[in-house]
Amino acid sequence: MLRQFFRTRLGARIFFLVLACFLLLTGGLVTHTYWVSKRFAPELLTGLFSSPASPAPPLSITADAIGKETVTAPWALRNYFVALAKEYMFVIVVSGCFTFFAVLFFFRRLVTDRIQTISSHFQELTAGAADLSPLAVGGDDEISDLAISFNRLLERLASLKTRLEEEVERTSAVNRELETEIGERRVAEARLKELNETLEARVAERTATLSATLEQLQQETLERHKASQDLDRVRKCFHGAVENSKDAIIVTDHEGIVHYFNPQAEKIFGVERQKMLGVHLGIPLTAGDSVEIDILHSAAGTAGIGDMQVSETFWDDRDAYLITIRDITERKRFEKSLARLAGHDHLTGLFNRRRFEELFQRELDRALRYKDSGALIWFDLDNFKEINDYYGHRTGDEFLVHVAQLLQHRLRETDILARFGGDEFVILLSRADMEQATGVAAQLLSHINSVVVESGGDAIRTTASVGVVLFSDHGAAIEELLARADAAMYQAKQNGRNCYVVHDPSIQPVSGERSGLMIADMIRNGLENRLFELYLQPIFCTAGDDGGQSSYEVLLRWEHYAFLERRFAFSRVA
Repeated sequence: MLRQFFRTRLGARIFFLVLACFLLLTGGLVTHTYWVSKRFAPELLTGLFSSPASPAPPLSITADAIGKETVTAPWALRNYFVALAKEYMFVIVVSGCFTFFAVLFFFRRLVTDRIQTISSHFQELTAGAADLSPLAVGGDDEISDLAISFNRLLERLASLKTRLEEEVERTSAVNRELETEIGERRVAEARLKELNETLEARVAERTATLSATLEQLQQETLERHKASQDLDRVRKCFHGAVENSKDAIIVTDHEGIVHYFNPQAEKIFGVERQKMLGVHLGIPLTAGDSVEIDILHSAAGTAGIGDMQVSETFWDDRDAYLITIRDITERKRFEKSLARLAGHDHLTGLFNRRRFEELFQRELDRALRYKDSGALIWFDLDNFKEINDYYGHRTGDEFLVHVAQLLQHRLRETDILARFGGDEFVILLSRADMEQATGVAAQLLSHINSVVVESGGDAIRTTASVGVVLFSDHGAAIEELLARADAAMYQAKQNGRNCYVVHDPSIQPVSGERSGLMIADMIRNGLENRLFELYLQPIFCTAGDDGGQSSYEVLLRWEHYAFLERRFAFSRVA
């Protein structure tokens, strides 16, 4: 092992260092010995070979130090060196210590410090130090080679550290990406789970819905089958209804070519069905038309009126026109009758009040425009209520009809006669002055007096009270003229009946006397406000023994300023 150690450069250096120190120490001792021997050699030799009785040499080394007696020279020399060593012990010790510390110093510089530097770097490296700087170890020995290898190792470790950091960075990035992907995957899994649950719920709901729909479809299939059967029955019924319809039903295409012609159409047009099919109808058609056309009643051979309606329809999967023609001859006749009834009195055939006021307004406008005059005569049959009460309404109606027919034959064609209701009549005389109006009023009284109606063997006669006004002398408004004529007629009744009275502008009639409509309105107002008073007047029987009360007479009283003097108007309207 020593051979191998000394073969190394470090071992060689240590060997030469120790050798150098040994040689230095040996050289020092030799030099010192030589110096001593050269200085003290004569005395030493003399002392060595002199007798004990001889005087002592001037050396500090006495004969006692060498020996009591002179012996051989080597022994003397040894004794000399021993004495010399004792004399120079301090110098020898100091020299040895110096040599030891020199060897120790150089050994520390060459070995210990360098190995400690390498060891400290190893410890730092094993402790995880981040500093991988190279070692600064000089020399050209195995320790320097070890330092160079260590530096190479550090460089390799630094390279590996860099690569490791890069790998760690890439791994961290990959880990972050993986964590992100894992998080996203977890979110996706949660979302997928939620969607899966939602899908399952929807599938379950859809399944239930489909089951219900299937049941509904089955039910609808049954219903449609039933509806189809019903439709067949309805189609047959509809075909029968169309064939037997009282309306003419025709189907044509948009060019007017006939594709269907029901039996009623044959009757209206007087043509057989087979002759009309495939032939142009000959009437311009437009969807939505509603027109009246002339038709022929083939059975009676008379003309009539038909209402033709045109609408869109389908026939053999093509657009077509559905034409319905209804015989409205009777309806038109009835409408004319209604129109006549709307403007005429149903009993006498005279104009009613509404129609009379329209004609009166037209005549009044004409008279005012051309500054012409005219007269209005209002008359009422006297005691006509007693005729109705005693002989019945049928007799009263017959009497009114006789009066109306008589006056229609006695008046001019330009005069207008109307019945206002009950036994009240109004005559409008166009282009008439006061003389003509009073003449007609006098003739009117004479004509009414001549009317006789037989009932139950009795000859019924009556008179009339007549009021006369002139327009535009007595007014220019319809309501005003009617009210004044009515007031004049009531004045004639107060004058004893069977006479006529011309309106006097100085006398203002009471509104309740002027119009029965206003009196009726006042009666309704009295009923609503409870202005009437009911009295029960007892009736006693004077015949018989008991003479007691037999019944009551009911009296309805209403004290009103308009009827204090003319209570007959109230009774008449009520």
